Amino acid sequence: MSKVKLFGHMWIARNLTEVEVRKLCGFLTLGLRHLDAYQYSMEVTPVYESAISRMEVPSLPIVKMARQDHVNSFFEEGKLQLGSFEYYSRHDHGEVGDKLEGDVVLLAERENFTTAGRFAGGFDHYLLCTYRGDPDPETLAKFEYDSGFIIRDPAGFATAIQRALGAHGHEYASCVYSPHKALRGKVQPGFSIDRIDHRTIEMISSARHFIKPDRFAHQREFRFTWGMPYDVSEPFIVTCPEAVQYCERLPS
Repeated sequence: MSKVKLFGHMWIARNLTEVEVRKLCGFLTLGLRHLDAYQYSMEVTPVYESAISRMEVPSLPIVKMARQDHVNSFFEEGKLQLGSFEYYSRHDHGEVGDKLEGDVVLLAERENFTTAGRFAGGFDHYLLCTYRGDPDPETLAKFEYDSGFIIRDPAGFATAIQRALGAHGHEYASCVYSPHKALRGKVQPGFSIDRIDHRTIEMISSARHFIKPDRFAHQREFRFTWGMPYDVSEPFIVTCPEAVQYCERLPS
């Protein structure tokens, strides 16, 4: 059972107007305490769930930027460090850390029904953050990296890592950037308003793992996630020589 932090949750037995949707997302983003205040809240336009194309590979190269010694370790021993939502939320590096990692406002709809909340979740997932395109020296320098490698076959790579981790699944997608982390979609099958628990965050699909604040848009992130049968908090160095065959070093 993965932990979930709940900052606010509600359901309404009707569909909202577009203005009401934006105001409710603003209310939840600000963490206001009294629902009556939502009509005076700032407006936040949520990203549509359908804008996040999971399991689709972009035409641009997918590059894992890293230090040269870490690249050598991967190609020689199959060793690769993975992060987690909790790890990145507390990391103090301006490019690597994001205090809102895992924190998201969700609004889900079906006929005559709206549910919404602000959550922090995904704590049972390992992450690998990569770059979509050819990183220039300035981009590498921002991360304090000097090398990297190209992932030529994302599906083969992700599957190999999944086996090495004993994960129950994997996903990948290009991250979508927005001024505020709010996501709007359809209520997922099986969602119930009869309980509030660790599964309430599943009102919307795992697209919620691929939205980031737009101040990080220059990172052009293509993200891999692996779902684990338990929560993870610290980074983990996985040993997976099988994954190396799907990658090649960046030209020096």
